[in-house]
Amino acid sequence: MRDMSVRRAICLLAILMLTSLAIGCQPAPARSARASEDWSRGTRVGTASLNVPVAMSIDEDGRGARFLWVTKDDEDRQILRYAHLDAAGKTVSETSLNIAAEWPNEPGLTRDAAGGLHATWLARDGDIYRLYHALLDDAGRPVTGPDAISLPGVPVHSHTSIPSLDDGIEIFWGAIGGPQPGLYHTRMAGDGAVAGPSHPLDMVGFDPSAVRARDGSLHLVWKESPDAGRQSINYGVFDGASRVIMGAHEIVAFAVGTGLVSHHPTLGIARGRAYVFWSTERRGGGLAAPSAESQYVSFPLGHPEAAE
Repeated sequence: MRDMSVRRAICLLAILMLTSLAIGCQPAPARSARASEDWSRGTRVGTASLNVPVAMSIDEDGRGARFLWVTKDDEDRQILRYAHLDAAGKTVSETSLNIAAEWPNEPGLTRDAAGGLHATWLARDGDIYRLYHALLDDAGRPVTGPDAISLPGVPVHSHTSIPSLDDGIEIFWGAIGGPQPGLYHTRMAGDGAVAGPSHPLDMVGFDPSAVRARDGSLHLVWKESPDAGRQSINYGVFDGASRVIMGAHEIVAFAVGTGLVSHHPTLGIARGRAYVFWSTERRGGGLAAPSAESQYVSFPLGHPEAAE
């Protein structure tokens, strides 16, 4: 009996040691180097496609964030992936967006004033890309949609979204080619229904960026189609009642020669001033080395003629 008890104790000890060893050998979460002294080390969330920005939306209580990005599944199909991270940067949940989409791209996430989470993305419809929308629950499951919300036959190039003043979101999207190139506006209600169908804004542009000021006014910047190697960025104020851009004004222009790519401008507002950031990238070729730089202009809000 004593020998059996000793053998049982030894077996139990061996099991505990193996369990501890297995736990100790669990891989630690992959972390990046610090981007700067003010940042923590990044925690790996997933693998995303190159040159496609990851969409992010902060939780209502500010204690977490939702992410939506483009990746490939096990069968090499392009899909959308969704994740929820807590305030410590730990993954709470992660899943593939359960939608039928052909080559989804350019994802967006916007939380409206009532707490609804709106997902937008581009996906192929025949020979063109159209803009799609779905209302998600907090687990990333579609509550409504997905629905194509851009005009049939108009190839969508880019888009951005911002919460409406009440519920729902305002979507601005741009088409470079096709029969009706230009900027468009679509309004989605808080329940995921279309509150304002896609409407042309009579501006030839793409890559829009939108920000709402403290007084509720909605400000936009966008790029115009390059002309003879010249790229311009314009600014205007959107009137939601008439769905018209007012006071459109060119705030900056720069050369975009062969091999130079200009990226999506971003608009910000601080202390009564507008700040517009953009970047250019030279991807090499010939004797030119790859390079990139970012620039900005600033002006008093509503006075783009004073841009500097």
